[in-house]
This record gives sequence, C-alpha cells and structure tokens, in this order.
Amino acid sequence: MSFMSFAQNFEDIMLWRALKHVQKGFYIDIGAQHPIIDSVSKAFYDKGWRGIHIEPVPEFVELLRNERPDETVLQIALSDSNGLLDFNVIPGTGLSTAIHHIAETHLQELGLPFHKVQVPTLTLQAAMNTLTVHDIHWMKIDVEGFEQQVLSGWDSRSLRPWIILIEATVPHSPEPNHAQWESLLIAADYLFVYSDGLNRFYVAKEHPELLNAFMSPPNIFDRWQITENSYLCQELLANYKVKINTLLEQTANELNLAKENQVQQQEVMQRLQQEKDALLQEVGLQKEYLTHQQGFVQNLQTELNSVNQKLGSLSEELITIKEYRRQEQVHAQNLQLELNSANQKIGVLSDGLIAEQEYRRKEQIHIQNLQNELNSAHEKMNALNEELIEQKELRRVEQESIQLQQHNAHTSTKNSTSIQLLLRRQGEDFIYHAYLATLNRAPDPEGMKYFMSRLSAGVDKALILKDLINSPEGKSKKIRIKGLNKALRCYKRQNWPVIGSYFRRLYEKQNNKIRQQILASDTNKVELELKQLSEHERHIFYQLKQCIDLGAQ
Repeated sequence: MSFMSFAQNFEDIMLWRALKHVQKGFYIDIGAQHPIIDSVSKAFYDKGWRGIHIEPVPEFVELLRNERPDETVLQIALSDSNGLLDFNVIPGTGLSTAIHHIAETHLQELGLPFHKVQVPTLTLQAAMNTLTVHDIHWMKIDVEGFEQQVLSGWDSRSLRPWIILIEATVPHSPEPNHAQWESLLIAADYLFVYSDGLNRFYVAKEHPELLNAFMSPPNIFDRWQITENSYLCQELLANYKVKINTLLEQTANELNLAKENQVQQQEVMQRLQQEKDALLQEVGLQKEYLTHQQGFVQNLQTELNSVNQKLGSLSEELITIKEYRRQEQVHAQNLQLELNSANQKIGVLSDGLIAEQEYRRKEQIHIQNLQNELNSAHEKMNALNEELIEQKELRRVEQESIQLQQHNAHTSTKNSTSIQLLLRRQGEDFIYHAYLATLNRAPDPEGMKYFMSRLSAGVDKALILKDLINSPEGKSKKIRIKGLNKALRCYKRQNWPVIGSYFRRLYEKQNNKIRQQILASDTNKVELELKQLSEHERHIFYQLKQCIDLGAQ
C-alpha cells in the first residue's frame, strides 16, 4: 500500500520510513499550521496516530480543532520562559513569527503585511508537564527563527522524543541557521542523521535502530504519492488550466476571424452583383446600337466574358471559403469533444477522491470503536484487580483481628482498659486527666483552651494524647501510656478507604465488650461495699443496678 505524503518537503516520508513499525504512535507538532496543507502529522493521523499541536495563530488553531477534534491543540507560543509575547501574524501563510525584524523583512521583500497579537508563552517543559504518554516518537519544531528559545525551555531528561526534526534555515531562505541551537541537541545526547535542505533530523542515542532509515532521501522504494494540495500538483494543474484556456482562446479567435471573412465575402458578392447589374443595364442600353455597332457589341461580349470569368473565379473562392469554414467547425467540434473528455476525467478523479475520503472516514470510525472496546476491557480488568486486592486485604484484616482477640485474652482487664478509661472521659475532664497522665500536672488556661478547641473540632482523643507526649515538655517527662499506640493504629485503620468501615464495626464490637467488662468490674466492687450498707440503702442500690442493667441492654 502506497504512502500519501502531505508534508511540504516530504518530511513525513522520512519519519514513516523510520517509524512505520510503530502502531498508534504519539507525536508533538510545534508550529503545526494547517491540519492538511503541508502538514507533517496528517499522514500519521490518518494511520491512527495521535498527538499534541502547539499553534499561536487563531486561524490555524480553529482549523486544527475542527479537523482534529480528538487531539489536543494548545493556542500558545513556546519560549524559554512563561509569560506573554507580542506575536507577528502574517495572515494566510506559514511565515508568522515571534521575531519582529523577520516580519519586517517579509513585508519589504515579499509585500506580506502583518499585525501583532499578544499570546501566552510557556516553556516546552511547562507545556508538557502533565503529559502522561510514555513514548513520544517524533517532535517537529517549525517556529520561524525562534528555535533556540524553544529548545532552551526543554527538559531533555523528562521529555525524550525518539526523533526530532527542526526547520534549520533562515525563514524563507536556503541559508542555514542551525549553528545557533544545534549544540543544545548534541548536549542532550541526540545524533544528527539527515538534512533535506530545509530541515535537520536528530535521533536519540538510546534508539540506534533508527539510524539506517536516514541513509538516503525519499525515493521510489518508499512507495509514496503526493496529494492535490502539493505545490508540485498545483503547478501541474495550473499548466493544464493555462493550456485549456489558451486552446479556448485560440478557437474563439479563429471563429471570430471566420465571421469577419464571411462578412467580407458577402460584401464582395454584393459588389459583384452591383457590377453585374450595372453591366446588364449597360448591355440593354447598347442593344439599340447592336446593328450599327457590331464591333462595339463584340467588345462588350468580350468584356462580359471576362466578367463571367471573374464571377467563376469568385465562385471558386467562395467554395474554398465555405470548405475552410466547414473544416474550422469540425476542428471546433473536436476541441469541444476533447474538453468534454477532460471534464469527464476530472469528474472521475473527483468521485474517486470522494470515495477514498469516505473509506478513510469509515476506517477511522472503526478504529475508534475498537479503541473504545479495548478501553472498556481495560477498565473491567482493573475493576476485577481492585476487587481481588480488596478481598485479599479483608482476609488479612480478619486474620489480624483473630490474632488481636487471642492476644487480648491473655492480657489483664486492668491493662487493656487503662487507656479506655482515659478515653471515656469527656470535655474538660478528659483534658485535665490527659495532662495528669502525660505531663504530671494540671493544664494551664491556654493549654485547656487550645485542646478544648481541637476536641470540639472533632480531633480524636488518641491524637491529642499523642500531641501532648510529643510536645517538648512531654518528651522531657518520657512518659508512655500503655495501649496508646494500639489506639492510634485503630484510629488509622478506621480511616482507611474501602475497608475502614469494616474496622470501625470490628473495633465497635471490641469497645462494647470492654465497656461490659468495666461495668461488670464496677458492679462487683459495689456489691462488696453493699454488705456494709443499710437495708434502705441496699434497696436504693438495687433499684440503681436495675436501671444500669436496662441501660446496658
């Protein structure tokens, strides 16, 4: 299958020769200009590649966004710093530039007017900061004399296209200008591999397998064709139009000349008719003298014969003129047939072009549908992986919970509930006892106010205890509260995403069990003291115990 080239100087042929093995690659087109005419990326886009376009000219930005709705188009200019830039726009051309004196030169030498617009600028590093694509297969830079500023804003360590091509001449001139910026590429470990007279191609050192692709210029073995927008086609089409118009003009001139000859012939015939009429009149007048002037009549007869000879000669000339007119008409008809045939061929070519464009459009829709199905399959696979990970984590958490319960079974009730008793206190009472437990003193007013505000804001009590222990005063006391680290781990696990709710339910059950143990312990203590109470007081206590039991239920 042949390769359709859209680029101005066949740059896309050289890139395709090196990268045709890559499926759905990625490119960066800096100074993208028109999405079709002279476009380096168009052929790759038609083959399923996608990329990013950098273009500051509003006219071309709108065309790119309309023609490439599924690609990113940044309406900015690249420079060596972020900010704003006065940009010189030369309408309808690819010569717009950020350098004022170049625009002035185009105005003076080519008569191309320009106007200024203010555009935002970013460095190449900043513009590509959020780029998530792993491989950038080629990057083109066509910025009309602004190449050094663009390369100065490039971080070659984080952004390494396989191939970089840069327009390397003074704008609208064959004079090279790569000496101003090539050292930046060499320092970034890029090798110069090819020049086509307008651009220079560079390959990253980590891709030596691409070097052989640049051993020769585009040739017959690349099996390429040009489009009707190519400047070569435009010249050929213009020549054909000139030839057709010339033939039409010649035919019109010949027809006009034939008409003029016909008018002249009619005038000659009228003149001869008038002469004949005059001669006949003269013969009639001379008949009266026929008898007496035989010699004169003979002369008249001779003259009449001469006139008849002239009439015969004129008749032959008229026949010749009519034959010439007939041949001209036949020639005009043949030219008309040739013109009709040429129009039919143009129509056939136009129909073929329309059919090819429709085929490419359907192929693009098919490719997009396949991409959507692939993305859907990836999403389902990721969802299944996440579910598997969640199930494994729940199993691990359940095992840790079992181990934790087994450990708690061998630990005294007093040790396991000491931190719990502290955490059960509320408000200022909690702050007061927290200071006693961590700093061995009562809280000062400022401390009470500060930690009450944090407690009111919903900060967990275990975190407040941790802050007191880690304060300079707490560190000097070197006091440790048994069970605090465990409480902090519980707090952290309860706030885990997805499985945090599981931990909250688990620890709620454990806390209820601990509260029941504490309640039972308190009840036993009260029962020991109950023996010393009076019957009346004992009756009141049993009523209180029943209320406590009902509350626990």
